Amino acid sequence: MFFAGIQKTSLIDWPPNTVTTLFTRGCNLRCPWCQNPDLITKTGSTADLPVEEIESFLEKNRKWIDGVCLTGGEPLLQPGLEDFLLKMKEKDIPVKLDTNGYMPLKVKEAIEKNLVNYVAMDVKAPLSAREYSIASGVSIDIKKIIHSIHILREGRVSYEFRTTLVPGLIDEKEVERIAGFLKGSARYVLQSFRGGKTLDSGYSGIRPYEKEKLLKAENIARRYIRQVEVR
Repeated sequence: MFFAGIQKTSLIDWPPNTVTTLFTRGCNLRCPWCQNPDLITKTGSTADLPVEEIESFLEKNRKWIDGVCLTGGEPLLQPGLEDFLLKMKEKDIPVKLDTNGYMPLKVKEAIEKNLVNYVAMDVKAPLSAREYSIASGVSIDIKKIIHSIHILREGRVSYEFRTTLVPGLIDEKEVERIAGFLKGSARYVLQSFRGGKTLDSGYSGIRPYEKEKLLKAENIARRYIRQVEVR
């Protein structure tokens, strides 16, 4: 197993924890507004880091971090992920998994084997195949997304759902529909879109919503979910 990159210290990926964030390469979605386009394919322009190098770093710095955050890309695509997670468990290093939820059986397996301590799942659009496919850039079997949502809502692991408010795709109307479906969930995070380097260059110059619009979406989401946060 290889990693595409490492952020040795992060205070924002699993608050209030101080974590090391590890980036994996490869994704089964093609969200046009994706802000990590270099990680979409399984090959990239930068040299990957072997898992042994990552494990060595974590062992040397264990007393300075509270855990690791696995993000991507889609980490669940990595064939050696389970072995890595088992090593983290052996070393008593908590793991947060970021996932798009399109591999529900993999999500379930990681939880049932007690390999992850926290799961953050993106919910990219209202739960209709057409809208979700537009937001994801590929044809979506919406049942897979719904299955992952139900798995997390069983409460066997701490979790959050996340939606990025992308101008032109997601605003407070879509947030209300998503939050309505997620009603009663443990935690819902609304993320502000960032322009710049995006998979589809047409999104690179789009300005994010003003703070007032994000707060309006937050207030709407609170009608359905008690714990809502804007990032």
